[in-house]
Amino acid sequence: MRSCLLALIGLGFGAGLVVHAQDQPLAACASRLESQGFQVIDRDVDDGLYEFEALQAGQKWQITMDRSCKLIHKSVDD
Repeated sequence: MRSCLLALIGLGFGAGLVVHAQDQPLAACASRLESQGFQVIDRDVDDGLYEFEALQAGQKWQITMDRSCKLIHKSVDD
């Protein structure tokens, strides 16, 4: 009973708080792409976003991620 009450109190204090993902270095996001089968051939930081050119299955991809390595955009580069 006491642990349930403490948990509810904790939830009340946490209400309204926004949790942000932790920033990752550019290399960590590149490694994440490589673990998905991409070969990263170029990387850059532009306007606070990570931009990659990568190869996968004979196709060249343009990939944009935020600083927590969340995928923002991915498209085949013609």
